[in-house]
Amino acid sequence: MGGYITGTLVSCSTEGTLAVITVTQDVCLLGSNSAWSCHRGSSEQFTAHEKTIYPLWYSWLVHGTGERTFIHAEPKSATFWNRYQALPPLGKEDIDLGMATTYTPSEAKRTRLNKLSTSNGVIGALAIDQRRSLRRLIADAAGVSFEQISDDQLVAFKEAIAEVLSPHATAILLETDYGLPGAARRGAGCGLLLAYELDGYENPRPHRMLALMPQLSIQRLADLGAEGIKILLHYSPDDPPQVNDEKFALIERIGSECVALDLPFFLEPLLYEPAYPLIQPGLSAEEKRDQAFTFAQRKPQIVVDMMREFSRDRYRVDILKVEFPVVAAFVEGSATFCGRAAYSLEEALAWYRAADEAAGRPYIYLSAGVSSAEFLESIRMAVAAHTRFSGVLCGRATWQEGVPAFVAGGKEGFRRWLEDEGVANIDALNALIAGATPWHRFGQTGQAG
Repeated sequence: MGGYITGTLVSCSTEGTLAVITVTQDVCLLGSNSAWSCHRGSSEQFTAHEKTIYPLWYSWLVHGTGERTFIHAEPKSATFWNRYQALPPLGKEDIDLGMATTYTPSEAKRTRLNKLSTSNGVIGALAIDQRRSLRRLIADAAGVSFEQISDDQLVAFKEAIAEVLSPHATAILLETDYGLPGAARRGAGCGLLLAYELDGYENPRPHRMLALMPQLSIQRLADLGAEGIKILLHYSPDDPPQVNDEKFALIERIGSECVALDLPFFLEPLLYEPAYPLIQPGLSAEEKRDQAFTFAQRKPQIVVDMMREFSRDRYRVDILKVEFPVVAAFVEGSATFCGRAAYSLEEALAWYRAADEAAGRPYIYLSAGVSSAEFLESIRMAVAAHTRFSGVLCGRATWQEGVPAFVAGGKEGFRRWLEDEGVANIDALNALIAGATPWHRFGQTGQAG
């Protein structure tokens, strides 16, 4: 079977009275007074009677009769066995994967994804879709009020990045408010991603609820030349269930709209703490560090759970744009360690592997506003953990240190900074991700070795 797989099953076939299972991570098979294990990447067979496989996240029920094989998967729950009893009869080679079904993009989607990646299928994309947060970044560097930064300045800033850095990127992510002039100036061979959400990082609505740009649709973004659509979704497991259910429903609608128009769907689920206001101007530097450390301790498991959730087929996501599961500055032994440890290096690498195992879609990393040095160190840890990430969609880590050059010298001063340090940043990143897992091979391999 081809495509992307949520869970651990790679293939299943029947051979007489035997069922043959190939898995992508270590599992344990229990049943009928016996225990059996299968290691990642191997194929095993067992006589056709009812047994249960318990991989890391899912319960798999395998039942073979020689005439048919049932395979059904869903999160471990009390209803699992009742749901199995209700499964309809299947043909000899049929497979029911339940909630963990395989997913293969359409040929049209694959063609567009190829335009957003290298010839090997690695995504090295550049993000400059910030709006309010970019205006605030420039205002802070200039020492002026937010309102004193003009729309023309935002347009010029994005144009400079597109002109200088896009020839070094497989794709560039922009928005329609201030980014279309930059899109027209991107390098040949650089694909175009367009953002569909209304607010970007500074979302003022209760629970940071997702809203879409009112004058746009997937169709209209495609008409503007988009080869892929990006949605940023603020997400917290601490929000009320009805709030997250509304967010899930919105993602389902967008995913279905992208399927209808054969446009790749890039989803960026971004963690946030509901207890912390969006802007905290009176917070001291020490208080900010304490908040960051507290969140860093909680972050790994939340990232794992989030990646598992948004890998579900119901969302129709093609590429997940995700955060690192750990904060490199708090990893004891990392090159950017700040002196306060939330995890050891061994623990950090284990969390990278746990997130990778939870992913059921190709995924790429976002920079979340960290420095270039911290972002590169985070990528090095992903490589050291042998994860299957398929590249990056990196913004501020590549260009934010040039904001003072923009304030001091305008677009031309910023261009000079980009031609020197900006290009060096993106070239260093491209070298690190050269061996990433191609997006189209994500479901065909276990963790990279």
